[in-house]
Amino acid sequence: YFFPKERLNELEKWNNIFFPFKYGIGIQKFYLPRILSPFHTVPDMVGHCGSTGSAAFYVPDMDLYITGSINQQARPNIAFQTMIKIINKLS
Repeated sequence: YFFPKERLNELEKWNNIFFPFKYGIGIQKFYLPRILSPFHTVPDMVGHCGSTGSAAFYVPDMDLYITGSINQQARPNIAFQTMIKIINKLS
């Protein structure tokens, strides 16, 4: 771990910034309410994304790490759509 385990919860004091993200200290939480994904529950993801579609997230409910990049700025939301597809395939 980069931080002592007993201090990790300090990073997760979530602040509402804009939907569907909440921000802690240096990390993001991506959450999607069931109403927006009625056929497949999307578990919360904790990590960070960049402006060019790069992402590194952990899915605690699945003990799964997802990292990657779509390497473009026009539609960085494609990174999240891809992560959701990966989660749905693995669940």
